[in-house]
Order: sequence, then C-alpha cells, then structure tokens
Amino acid sequence: MAIRSVRRQATNPGAVSGTSTASPIYVDSDDNILKIIPASTGTTEVQVVDASSTQTLTNKTLTAPVMTNPVVTSAPVNHTTGTLTLVAATHAFKTVTLNVSAGCTIQLPAASGTGNKYRFFVGTTSATGYVFSPTGDDTLFGSAHVGDTGDSAAAIADLFHTAAGDNTVTGHTANGSGVKGSTLEFEDVTADEWAVDIVGQGAADPANPFSTV
Repeated sequence: MAIRSVRRQATNPGAVSGTSTASPIYVDSDDNILKIIPASTGTTEVQVVDASSTQTLTNKTLTAPVMTNPVVTSAPVNHTTGTLTLVAATHAFKTVTLNVSAGCTIQLPAASGTGNKYRFFVGTTSATGYVFSPTGDDTLFGSAHVGDTGDSAAAIADLFHTAAGDNTVTGHTANGSGVKGSTLEFEDVTADEWAVDIVGQGAADPANPFSTV
C-alpha cells in the first residue's frame, strides 16, 4: 500500500504553491500543527483541529459534547457609556461590569428560550440608575434581595418580587441595586419571559427595583 505524506515545513506554502483549484495543506514544523490555506493562495491559513494540540476554537457549535475537567474562562466586559444593547455573542454567560456614575440604559435582547444568561456587577454606584429594559412585550419574573441599611440589625434585608406585567429593573442608590457590589442576573427562560435575580448591596428602606413601563 502506498504511503501518502503531508509536507512538513516551517513556512507558509500558500504564496508559492497554491492554485485556483487546490489549497495547500502542510504540517508546521515550528508547532507540529496541521494547517491549510483555504483561499488557495496567499498567507492566510487556518489550523486543522486535532486531538491533542492546544488550539482556540471560535464560532463553533458543539452538540452534546462530553467534557472531562473543563476549564471555562470568560473575561468580564467593562461598560462605561450611557447605553448598552446586549448581544449574545458578546455578553451572554459573561459578567458585565457597570461603571457609569451617571447611569445607563441596558437593552435586553428578545427572550426566546435560548437559556442565555446575562450577569451584571455594579462597579460604580449610580444615583440616577441602571435601567434594564426587555424588548417588546417581554416580562420579568423573579426577586430582589436588598440589604436594608435603615434597620439596626446588619443581617436585615428587604425582599421584593416581580408583579404581573413588570418589565423593567431600575437599580440606583434609593433601592440599593445600583450601589457598588450589587449583582443582577437575567436568564432567557422562554419566549417573552426573563428570570431575574438581584442581590442589592443596600439602602435605607430600599424601594422596589421592579416596575411596569
């Protein structure tokens, strides 16, 4: 049986050996990774995924993967401007740190049951408020636990639940949910419905952060 070999070399062969009907493929002798030149010619190459090399996968959908001891990392997203429109590819399953003392409006995507979660950490206290607005007729279901600094006992917290039709969260100093250290999480659970969980850092006799707009 004939043995077929893939060329091994240190330099990209695309500029010299590619044609309009063939794409060069080679083993990079610098890192021992199989690579291909998809455009046939030029210097743009991609790695062929293998079983053992350390590689970065981008925009890949894994269906029913089995992962052994996975290490999942996701750097927080720092937000510092007056508006934020959430995009799943950029913000889902990441922590967005809110650093806007003047407050800002955060637009949630339309809920459709994706299971995507959006988590927020208040990095800068806002007296005017961080306003979370769902899209269209989406509504919120969940609770807010807010420390009540007006009570003598340090462990006292006020609990607020969403009411029918609530579609907006406003976090500011008056209800503790806009105080530095507060966290807010929104999960796209089904069409037109968001699950929400808030832990407010605290305020004196905090107000309800949920409302219908």
